[in-house]
Amino acid sequence: MNSLITKLTEEYSNDSGVLTIDADTLMKELSLAMPKAKAAKRAKVARDPNKPKQPKSAFFIWCNEYRASAREELQAKSGDQKVSIGEVSKELSRRWKELSADDKAPYDEKSVSEREEYKVLKEAYQAEHGIEPKRRTTTKFDSEQCPDAPNGWNGPHDGYLEMSPKDPETGKNHTKSFHSFVEAVSVAESMSGVGGITRTPNGYKLRAANTVSINQQSRTRNEISWIFEASQSIPEPTNPVVKAPKKITPKVSKVQPKGHESKKASSKKITKVDEPEPKVQPNPVVNTQSDDEEEFAEVEEFEYDGVTYLKDNDGILYKDEENDEGEPIGRVLEDGSVELY
Repeated sequence: MNSLITKLTEEYSNDSGVLTIDADTLMKELSLAMPKAKAAKRAKVARDPNKPKQPKSAFFIWCNEYRASAREELQAKSGDQKVSIGEVSKELSRRWKELSADDKAPYDEKSVSEREEYKVLKEAYQAEHGIEPKRRTTTKFDSEQCPDAPNGWNGPHDGYLEMSPKDPETGKNHTKSFHSFVEAVSVAESMSGVGGITRTPNGYKLRAANTVSINQQSRTRNEISWIFEASQSIPEPTNPVVKAPKKITPKVSKVQPKGHESKKASSKKITKVDEPEPKVQPNPVVNTQSDDEEEFAEVEEFEYDGVTYLKDNDGILYKDEENDEGEPIGRVLEDGSVELY
């Protein structure tokens, strides 16, 4: 208070030492001098220890096994600089994408087993505590529907398309799922960098690649894809250069009787021939060697209510701390709101 009075006296006094400050300026100075009230923190809801834990995805099961070794390797490279949680998560995500389908298979099986076990335990827990199952406001996606390809598209083809396209408005990967195939096609045709659409178990997703990949995991997920034919168009060069073939001297082997030397074959001059123009293949090439791009393998940081989480492509939130088990703790709904479990 003394410092405020001193400030007002120095800035708003006349030569006689009388304050000449008006009421509005005085209220403004008082409001600036008053300490700001801190926002009240939400009380953390205690979790029932008997409540079944959410099942983990194959990616996070694998992360729990290799997180410590990945952190040690990164720390050894960085020296005295401490490695952040985000750096470890990005390194794990990169390594996961490089694994083959056979290497991922054991973790996929364990994830499926955990989900089945969780479903049984959850139903028993809800029945014991008289909890009514939550009713979803959104309709469940029918992953068996197989629409015909509209004009300008071809498919469906068995397999998936890799990589999410960049949203031109935000500059981020477009990972939204559509329950309507018509809506997905409409958005794909209006956005640059889209190669096609893949039907996943959760909905139709826009993809940047226009070459279909397939592996065992994709077959298990019953994924199919449609190719945007405009993305396959390759403009022909205005002045194509045709290289003349090199002169070839064929070697001719003849069996000669004893005492006779073999004669060298004379060089034959090859005439210049124009190479045919390449043809654009309308149908996609199936790549059976490409690694599957797991929906949950793409992880990005997501901040909500002052806390930084990790969010996968399906909008599932994880709190990836050093001593955390990497369990799902919530999700981002289609309207942008957040639901914490």
